[in-house]
Amino acid sequence: MIFKLKEFLQEHGAETYEEAYALYNKALNEGYEHSEDSFRRGCRKSLKRKVRKVSHIAKTTEVNGDINAVITTSSEIKTIEEMAQYCGIDMNDYLPNPKVITNAWGNKGNNENFQIKVFWERKYKTGTLTPNMAADEFKEVLSTITPPEIKECNFGDRTGNTVFIGLSDSHLGQLSYGREVGSPKVGNYDLKIGSDELLNAINYFANYYKDKHVKKFLLMIGSDLLNVNGTDSNVTVNNTPQDEDCRSKKTFGVVLKTMINVLNKLSLIAPVETVYIPGNHDNTVSYFLNESIAMYFTNAKNVKIDTTLGDRKYLKIGNTLLGVCHGKTIGKPIKLTDLPNIMADEARELWGNTIFKEFIIGHYHKLKTMEDDYNGTIVRVLPSITKLSYWGYASGYKSIRALNCYEYDDIKGMVATIVYKPEEGK
Repeated sequence: MIFKLKEFLQEHGAETYEEAYALYNKALNEGYEHSEDSFRRGCRKSLKRKVRKVSHIAKTTEVNGDINAVITTSSEIKTIEEMAQYCGIDMNDYLPNPKVITNAWGNKGNNENFQIKVFWERKYKTGTLTPNMAADEFKEVLSTITPPEIKECNFGDRTGNTVFIGLSDSHLGQLSYGREVGSPKVGNYDLKIGSDELLNAINYFANYYKDKHVKKFLLMIGSDLLNVNGTDSNVTVNNTPQDEDCRSKKTFGVVLKTMINVLNKLSLIAPVETVYIPGNHDNTVSYFLNESIAMYFTNAKNVKIDTTLGDRKYLKIGNTLLGVCHGKTIGKPIKLTDLPNIMADEARELWGNTIFKEFIIGHYHKLKTMEDDYNGTIVRVLPSITKLSYWGYASGYKSIRALNCYEYDDIKGMVATIVYKPEEGK
């Protein structure tokens, strides 16, 4: 009986060279009479029209989270995307290093082999709150919130003023121990205390404005609403270490739920529009937070979430041009005296179509109003309801704990300031 290698391989379902090579001893028992090398050459000839599966894969993860992966194959995996899919590498979390090595050997179209070597680098540092983690926290928060009944956005005659709530530098997640920051009377500060204080402030404003026919509320999201940049190493975007109450995923979930409650509360009184402003503590994590909030309010007719990027935003409120920024993100702090010129350059059309010019910024944790000589532009520095951190106390800083609302009349410009001050010693 003549041994027919091709039929033998088909009978045993061998599709790759490795599967075929493993059948050598069985082939001998069934009548094959030549050496193993000869058997292998015959296998390659018999399978030359087959698409070979992966023959070798090596994948190692470094201490810093980087991945080195090497695959030897024929024609099945030739691209970075195909390699990532086969190795289970999420390209939302990893980027291929520009140094990608590819080569081939063997006869083209006949027993040709390919190699692709990719060095995968994490998009985010180890411990960082990634988009996937933020999405998981968003789903978890949604499971604990009962959405309010969606009603027609009909608030009647909005004859009141536009109210800008200066929510800046809450630093939710910061940990402060009263005895360590000057006096037990100062009180402690942690994630729960900060979130409760923020809700107290919003309840105060909601009660004050519930019958005043507010035209709309403007509210900042970001601007150091969170204390760290979403990392379990507890650092800011500039890698400055912080005293933090708990892990970043828990903080993100609590702050997300708090802000959803804040916006729902205000939206029962008047339409709400937000302004996304990144800070120097929460530059990245505030983006995830803002996108999550935007998804929650996708179908809300009376809540409009700003998802535009940029460190500075410009709003037209009747005769007033209002600039909003944190004052510092990745670069150096912006000098207050430079803000009017920046606004005149970046918002030229609005500048020419308005009478009053104002800039509102955070970062400094104290109320400071100045009127620059440049066309009478007013710069308002927002206070904060957060308590001193140990670093702030050790550095000799002082702050006025407050949260300000500014009322803007379409004709007269800014006409009133309403201040909420937390009760000290708690």
